[in-house]
Amino acid sequence: MGCIHHLRPCRGIGRIWHAGWHTGPRLHTDAMPLGNEFFGRLRRDGHAGLTCRRFGGNTYQHALLLVWVLILVRVTQGYTTLQRSLSGIYPKDNARMNIRWKPSVTVAAIIEREGRYLLIEEHTPEGLRLNNPAGHLDPGESPEDGCAREALEETTHTFKPTEMVGIYMSRLLRPAREGRAAEDVTYLRLAYCGELGEQVLGAQLDKGIVRTLWMTPDDIRANERRLRSPLVLRCMEDHLAGQRFPMGLIYTDASVVNLAKG
Repeated sequence: MGCIHHLRPCRGIGRIWHAGWHTGPRLHTDAMPLGNEFFGRLRRDGHAGLTCRRFGGNTYQHALLLVWVLILVRVTQGYTTLQRSLSGIYPKDNARMNIRWKPSVTVAAIIEREGRYLLIEEHTPEGLRLNNPAGHLDPGESPEDGCAREALEETTHTFKPTEMVGIYMSRLLRPAREGRAAEDVTYLRLAYCGELGEQVLGAQLDKGIVRTLWMTPDDIRANERRLRSPLVLRCMEDHLAGQRFPMGLIYTDASVVNLAKG
């Protein structure tokens, strides 16, 4: 693209400003000072005729257009340079701007009987870990239904949630390993306590579950490093402290259930 290099007066009929023109891969002068010079001289001298050598006698309107094009190009170049600079400084932040963050919703059953809590032992990338019967909330189900389902899948017992223990958040940062990408997951846990029912005949433990076991609060505290999530201990302590909320604390609209039917 060509650009106006300079403006200079020439002699002839009247006083006409020539726009010197050259081509090149980059601008050799700032567009804004150029525009200021152009319009400043135009106001002082009051001439209506401009010629551009390259165009062979173009009119005043052509020169105006060229000046504004140069100003636009210069502004665009500056904006692009700023974007590249910010991308280099904040690459992760720029990437996150295009992704809507959302937590992973899970449900957990806090099951206690005669002073002991029912936990599961399961395989994880970090080895065998202890956890409450818990898992992800599935599309089309209410939190209490999801909790009952997870308890059945991981203990082979029916479970009826009767009260809510609490709503919790935690974050898992797992470094990259061979064959596995790094993970950064925030969990939103909905924890319920309730009534443990009978074992379902023929039911099997979910994949990855090694066994179920009853543990005292002291046993759980002593095995804190083996807990899959810090929320296992926190939920137990809140339950022991008598923290309870009504089941109606979380309302599930009919549209959620209709999602599963659809």
